[in-house]
Amino acid sequence: MADYGNEISSISLGSIIGGALSAIVEAQSQAAHTTVNFINEVGFEGEQGKRKPVYVDFQYEKTLTPEEAKAKSEEESEEGAAGGTKNPAQTENLKQVTNLKVPLLTMVPIPYIRVDDATIDFNVKINSVQETKSSSDLQYGGNTEASAGYRGFRFRTGIKLSASISNQKKSSTSDTVKRDYSLNVHVHAKQDDMPAGVERLLDLLSDASSIENHTVKGE
Repeated sequence: MADYGNEISSISLGSIIGGALSAIVEAQSQAAHTTVNFINEVGFEGEQGKRKPVYVDFQYEKTLTPEEAKAKSEEESEEGAAGGTKNPAQTENLKQVTNLKVPLLTMVPIPYIRVDDATIDFNVKINSVQETKSSSDLQYGGNTEASAGYRGFRFRTGIKLSASISNQKKSSTSDTVKRDYSLNVHVHAKQDDMPAGVERLLDLLSDASSIENHTVKGE
């Protein structure tokens, strides 16, 4: 007969559950390294110790309305860029060209994956089947002898009985034990909030963005 207590106690629950937890912690560590590598490879360039942010340059044009063109001309005149107020003919078809220089790291989402919840389900199923076979064979045999006679005044009788009995019994027992093990790990991960240091870095990079405007004569 299978001993279920020993069957269960022989299972190393510490290794099974601890191994699953170690795998989750290792996955969290790899996610942190991925974040660091992403910031270094995508957001910065150059040699170690002399790395600079990677910038993306944009340029777009905007046709100014007559009112905007006049105001722009007056502004440039006050700054001494135009040397005087432009006449209406000179302010027609003016376009404003804007150049933007934005750090790339402020334009892309930074991966911050964190394991929010983990559930470990370990199931053990032990089935024991016991089979017993038995057979018996009973054999018997015997004989009886009787005799009688008269001798003088005595009457003599004799009876002789002999018997034989044999019994043969065979039995066999077999046990079959089936074991089923299943380990289910449910992991829920989500995008975590950025650390305070990275938020400060992104604020500094945002302040380093630059915008330049100048006007050109349209065709």
